[in-house]
Order: sequence, then structure tokens, then C-alpha cells
Amino acid sequence: SGLTGIGGGITVAQQFRQNTFTATNNSETYFTSNWEKVDTDGQGAITSGGTFADPSSGVFSFPTPGFYLVHFHSYFEDSGWNTIATIQIETTIDNGSNYVTPAVSYFSTEYDITGYNYAGGVATTIFDVTNVSTHKVRFRAYSNKTVSWDGSSTVNRTYVTFIRLADT
Repeated sequence: SGLTGIGGGITVAQQFRQNTFTATNNSETYFTSNWEKVDTDGQGAITSGGTFADPSSGVFSFPTPGFYLVHFHSYFEDSGWNTIATIQIETTIDNGSNYVTPAVSYFSTEYDITGYNYAGGVATTIFDVTNVSTHKVRFRAYSNKTVSWDGSSTVNRTYVTFIRLADT
């Protein structure tokens, strides 16, 4: 009962997932729509320190300042040979005038004409959100062949996790 200086633990932890497939063919895509809060079969969120709003055109704003772990996972399926694919986290500290890429994952598939190939990656960063009006994040994918980035309304396939770790 005499302890001081001990924090209250994690106050914000929330996941969003893509609820539909997105195709690319030697192109990039920004996941601008089809995000949903993860909420099925016992999944939930910690929101005592604030709740993430639904993203606007795929751009996520943070509910409160702090250091956030941003974890982006995605995988695709193809029926050929995709020699390079990437997923990226892009952040801005000036409300979208300039985005930088603090985290990227590269991956590929081997040629297999007999069925579908699957490959995926994870990109993670810790983002120091000092101003919730200007510090934002978005997510991008690229493939050099035709692929389908997987989405689902019941399973985390292409998804992002936000965890507020500490005060800034």
C-alpha cells in the first residue's frame, strides 16, 4: 500500500483488420477502406485510455498521446510466382504533408503451378505520438505479380495492432 511511481499498465490496446481481399498486380495499394475493429469470438480491446476512431481513408489517428507499438501483419495468396512483395508502415508527424516509412517487411513465393502459394510478413515500429492531431499512420502493400492480400471479417489475416506502451 506504500508503493509509489507504479503505472496503471496498458490503457490502450486495439486491433483492426481488413474484412475483404485486395488485389495488386505489379503495383502498390494503400489499405484505404474495409477496416473493421476486431470484435469476434472473445476478441476485444483495452480502451480505458481512449478508443481509436475508425480510420479516415485508411489513415489512423491516435486517441491519446504516448509511445505506441504499431504492429502490421499481412499475407497474400497467388497462383504463380511473386518474387517480391512488401508491407510497410508509414507515419506522419505533420498531419499527412510528409510520410516516412519506419518499418517494412519483404517476402516472396516460389513458383508452384499446382496450387496457391502463400507468403506474409510483419512490420513493427514504436511511434512517439506527441500530438494526436498531427501524428498519424497508414499501411501500404506492394507486389510485383498478381496477388490477393487476404482479408476476413472473422479472422485476423491483414491486420494492425496498436498498444500504448507509456506516456511520451
